[in-house]
Amino acid sequence: MQVTATQLGKVFRSNGRETVAYQDLTFEIRPGEFFCIVGPSGCGKTTLLRMLAGLETHSSGQLEIKPVNGADAPSVGMVGQEHGLFPWMSLPDHVRCLRADHPRLAGRDLDAACDRYLAKV
Repeated sequence: MQVTATQLGKVFRSNGRETVAYQDLTFEIRPGEFFCIVGPSGCGKTTLLRMLAGLETHSSGQLEIKPVNGADAPSVGMVGQEHGLFPWMSLPDHVRCLRADHPRLAGRDLDAACDRYLAKV
């Protein structure tokens, strides 16, 4: 997928108060790139990840997520800040669990796909 953010901003409103998570954030992630979001606690890293996964909306600017290589929809997944979804499972087991129902992996060797994804990280 390709991601383009232009002057992206996120403001949380509660009880008449506003909290700016970030503003004027501009970046591009090209297909096949590996990226990291680094910053101190509370700077909006998780909010941005939730936005990229479609779980959160932005307050200003533009966010464009385009599929590539003939995909009909962006393929985005997210695991929360805890060590894993299921504490008793290993990291490879989590990847297998998250990818087991993916239509593009149907009939493929899930272990090989899991190894490929973990090697990227």
